Amino acid sequence: MDKNVADFTLEYAMSKKIDYAEVRAHSIKHEELVMKNGVLDAYVSTVDSGFCVRILAEGGIGLASTNKWTKDEARIIVGIACKFAKMAKRKDKIAFAEEKSVKANWKVPEKRKIEGVSPETKIETLTEMDKAVTSEGINVAARMFSLGMSFTEWKTRAGLQTVWLRRRLGSPRPMEND
Repeated sequence: MDKNVADFTLEYAMSKKIDYAEVRAHSIKHEELVMKNGVLDAYVSTVDSGFCVRILAEGGIGLASTNKWTKDEARIIVGIACKFAKMAKRKDKIAFAEEKSVKANWKVPEKRKIEGVSPETKIETLTEMDKAVTSEGINVAARMFSLGMSFTEWKTRAGLQTVWLRRRLGSPRPMEND
C-alpha cells in the first residue's frame, strides 16, 4: 500500500468540482500451508492490493478502482469516478446522512508476531503435529493439517477526516474434502 498515492488521489479528487471524495486503500497478504500424511503438499503466499475512489458530484455517485499504485493511474480513476457521478443525473440527488461519527480504538497485542514467523518454522510445527499423531500408535488412514493466515490492512480517507488504519488477522477458509 502506497500512502503517498492514496493521499495524492484524494487531493487530486478534491481539486475537481465535486461535493465529496473518499479514497480507500486495501491490501491483503495471505499465506497457506497444507501437509498431507507428513508431506508438505502446498505452500501459497499471495499479496493483493489496490485502491478505489468514491465521488459524489451533481447529486450522483461514482466509483472507480485499480491495483496500479501510480499517480497517473490515480488521475485516471478520479476521472472515471467523476464521469460516472455526473452521468448518474438522479432525480433525487444522493446525500450522505449528517450523523456524528463514533470513534473507537482498541487492540489486542500479539504475544509473538505471527507475521514474522518463517515458513520453515511453520512447516516444522506442522511436521511436529503430524509426528505427534502418528506416535500414538493409532492407525490413521490419512492425515491432513492446514495452516492459513490472512493479514488485511486498509485505510479510508475522506476530505479532512482522519485516516484510519486497521490490521486484521483472519482465520483460513475451511478446507473442503478431496
